[in-house]
Amino acid sequence: MSLGYVDGRVVPLAEATVPLTDRGYLLGDGLFETMRAQNGHVFRLEEHAARLRHGLHVLGLDEGLITAFRDAVGALVTAADPGELYLRVHVTTGPFRDVPGMDPEPAVTGLCRPLAGYPGSAYAGLRLVTSAHRKDRRSPLSTVKHMSYLPHVLARRQAIADGADDALLLNEAGRAAEATTANVIAFRDGVAYAPGPGEGALEGVTRGVLLATIAEAAELRFSLPLDVLAEAEEAVLTNTSGGAVPVTRLDEAAIGDGRPGPWAGRLRDAYLKAVEEETR
Repeated sequence: MSLGYVDGRVVPLAEATVPLTDRGYLLGDGLFETMRAQNGHVFRLEEHAARLRHGLHVLGLDEGLITAFRDAVGALVTAADPGELYLRVHVTTGPFRDVPGMDPEPAVTGLCRPLAGYPGSAYAGLRLVTSAHRKDRRSPLSTVKHMSYLPHVLARRQAIADGADDALLLNEAGRAAEATTANVIAFRDGVAYAPGPGEGALEGVTRGVLLATIAEAAELRFSLPLDVLAEAEEAVLTNTSGGAVPVTRLDEAAIGDGRPGPWAGRLRDAYLKAVEEETR
């Protein structure tokens, strides 16, 4: 069953509603975290809470909302079946007011449903196209998981219209930042190129998990020039739903030999092992 969390209560998702006056709906004025759970345990909850805390600071909201966030997560996981779950919890600044400068009245909502993940066919390799939309590494919002996601939505929509699976967003310096819902990591000559917050990319929780595995066998660099990506031996996207998903084409050119490489399988196994060990 898919569930919603509104006004401190868990209800069937079809019955969960938010007011039309909520600033998250009207202005994208809010934050969210996407998580996965298994056997009643949320994977890397503390990392998600830390990223949300950073976002609260940027938006000028009380860090005490972390408690409300944890309450929402706990209520949803407790009420759901104990299988693999997808959770998304939102913190918005509450009702829109006609008088500027009034203190916000934050609202915490959420949803929970069975984890769908990427289709099996994705692990044969994704095609990315380079988007015209950009991430600005100079913006305080570039590293915040906020609700104003329209550039990413438009980039992905155009990618699909062009016959691709996802879009690659560059930063204002022309280097790779991230895909629309994932971090990107490329491998060449024993070096792993993993753009992060310094390049305008969101600090992905899955990315953080996998960097520890990568560091055991490769040098880490935290920027990804386009010429390096074009000459990479392999590349992957990393996120909560998919773990590590191979990228085999960028625009019209193959990445490596155009097939998933050994890093993709290694990182996928490492991610699934980490999830299993933490949530069993």
